Parts: sequence; structure tokens; C-alpha cells
Amino acid sequence: MITIKQTLLEKIHLKIIEFSVNLYCIKFYFKPIQNNKIFMGSNNFLNYSCNPKYLAQYISENSDDFDLVWAFDEFVGIPEDFPKNIRHVQYFSKEYLYELFTSKIVIINHRMVPYLYFQKRRKQYYIQTWHSSVRLKKIEKDCENLLPKKYIKWAKKDSAKCDLIISGCDFSTEIYKNSFWYKGDILKSGTPRTAFLLKNDLNLKQKVCSYFNIDTGKKIVLYAPTFRNKDSRAVYDIDYIKLKKSLEKSFSGEWVVLLKLHPNLILPDFSLDTSNENCIDATLYGDIQELLVASDVLITDFSSCMFDYAFMRKPCILYASDYEKYIKNERELYFDIRKLPFSLATTNEELDNIIKDFDQSVYETKVDEFLNEIGSYEDADANERILEHIKSVCFK
Repeated sequence: MITIKQTLLEKIHLKIIEFSVNLYCIKFYFKPIQNNKIFMGSNNFLNYSCNPKYLAQYISENSDDFDLVWAFDEFVGIPEDFPKNIRHVQYFSKEYLYELFTSKIVIINHRMVPYLYFQKRRKQYYIQTWHSSVRLKKIEKDCENLLPKKYIKWAKKDSAKCDLIISGCDFSTEIYKNSFWYKGDILKSGTPRTAFLLKNDLNLKQKVCSYFNIDTGKKIVLYAPTFRNKDSRAVYDIDYIKLKKSLEKSFSGEWVVLLKLHPNLILPDFSLDTSNENCIDATLYGDIQELLVASDVLITDFSSCMFDYAFMRKPCILYASDYEKYIKNERELYFDIRKLPFSLATTNEELDNIIKDFDQSVYETKVDEFLNEIGSYEDADANERILEHIKSVCFK
């Protein structure tokens, strides 16, 4: 039973913490900004991933000019493959505040909301990478009616701080202009996470197989569905046995299924049955880009990872048993999903037929037409372009 005294003590404790943090913010706000220091983070500091990760790797491997600092939440373990020449700090620590306030460049793929304490200084330069090259679900102002008023207020303030957004295609550039509450510069550079995919590192197949104890001779189908606003396990109803048989018949070889749930579904009371040998749960694997490179076929529903996969021209198929319901009740989409290069199945039988009739050359033609339609700038040199821009900012 919580007593009034306990509640009062907790409030006093929080006030003391808040006071201490504000004191550090004031102190560090007047410390010199270091022109060669870059502060980076991804997904609210929950992992080492996405555009900031691949940009950080490129900079650390190709330039000695910069001091890179990555922020992790206190509950996140440091990945084994985290580069030794990139320093890391714990979110909400004194060190976190110091590095954030004294870095010349801040590179993030999420909103820097008030509790992250980014009080941008006049000579700092804030680069927003966002999470993808192309998106399916509408974002920010384009779905304003679905967003909390508090988030909208925070997002507008965050966009006002931004100096640069990187873009992977004309379509995304227009979204940033029209829906991001943003009037600043946009760098048509391509995105680091797509550049990573286009390099197609063959060693990643061995890394992923070793992690999950899979025979490297087997082929991998990655099932990576997005989340629904309401708990609905019923929509994730792929018949894994039937799926494997279909793939083995149409694409030959032995297959294994990896299931990668959306991070929003990492909840104590949410799980799917992956206890049998037909499916391996890959939800906690930190970087979906590595899984995309290592896999041979992708099955998703309304996730933008479909577009990531398209850049590699590897087979992607959509499976959404709740297609009609999702279109009606969930977030609006930028594209008519039935007009995308990816075939859509709403039942296991339809999925089986799509796999059986899959034509790689027809698929690649559709992908090329789509990428041309959206005006893609993606290639393997995105990181180089962004690094050159950063150098021009830091050392002009």
C-alpha cells in the first residue's frame, strides 16, 4: 500500500533530480562547442541502428577529423559490434548532457522531445535523418488528426531547430516540405541505411546464421509485419509450414522463417508462438537492416521495410489478412498498396499462389518503374555526400 508520505517523498525526489539536471544544462550551455564533435543516437537511444548507425560507421572508418559520441538508454546493453573508436554515453547522465551541449553536430532519426534536453545552441547544427528512404504510412502533419496535441507541439519545436534533413527521393523531399513543419534545407543525398543495403555485405548472412544457430546453407524468409493500434494477434496468422513448403517448391533449397515484430510490440503481455522449429523469433535482434541483407525473401504488410528490400531487387511479398480493416481504421497511406510492385495476399492460400507464380524479371521491372516514379537518389555513396556536407559545416 502506497502511503501519502511515500508519494510526497517521491515527488520531492523527482524535483531534486529535475533541479540538478537544469543546473547541469545551465552549466554546460556555456561550455565551448567542439567543432569536431558529433553527437548521435537512434530510436530514442534504444539501439544502435538505422541511418545514424551507418553514417557513424562510415565516418569512423573514413575520417580521423571527428570525435563521435553515441547515446544509449540506461537499460540498453552496448552491442558487441559497436565500434571501439566511437565513444558512448548513457542517456540522462551528466556525461550525456555535457556531450549534447558541446557537440557541433547533432544527428538523430527521431524527435528530440523536451525530456531529451536538447536546448540547441546558436552555433550547433542539427541534422535529422528520419527513419526511411520511402514511407507507406502518412506521417506528421499528413496524419495530424491522429497525433496527440502534445506531440504536435513538440514536433513543431523540433523542426524549428533542424538545420538539415536528408532525403532519399523526390517523393520524400516533398513530404518533408509539406508535412514536417519544416522550412529549412534538404540534402538530396540518399540515405545511409539504403547505402548499406546496396553494398550487400555477404558476410552478414554468416553473422545472422551464427546468431540464430542456422545452417548457412539454408535460405531465410524474413517475416516483418508492422504493429496495429489495437492488440490483434489474429492478424499475424501466417501458416509457417505451408510457407516453407511453398518456398522450397518454387525457389528450391531448405528454408527457415525469421519473425521480426515491430518494436512497439515488445511488450510483456504480447507474444506469438515461435516455439516450434518452423519459425525463429528475431524480434530482439537489434538491426533489421542486417536481417534484410541476410534474408532471401521478405514478407511484410504495411511496413516501409518493403521499400528497403526493393532497392536490393530481392523478392518481397505483402501479407495482410486484415487489409480492408487496416485501410479503413488505421493510418492513411501515401500509396495505393495494390499498385505497388509487391503482390498482396490476404489469405495463406493467396500467399501460396503468389509464391508459386512469382516472376523475378517482372518484379524487377515493376520495382524499377516505381523507383523512377518517386525520383530515387539512392546509391552506395550517400554517406560520402553527407560527410562532405558535415565537413563544410564544421571546418568552413
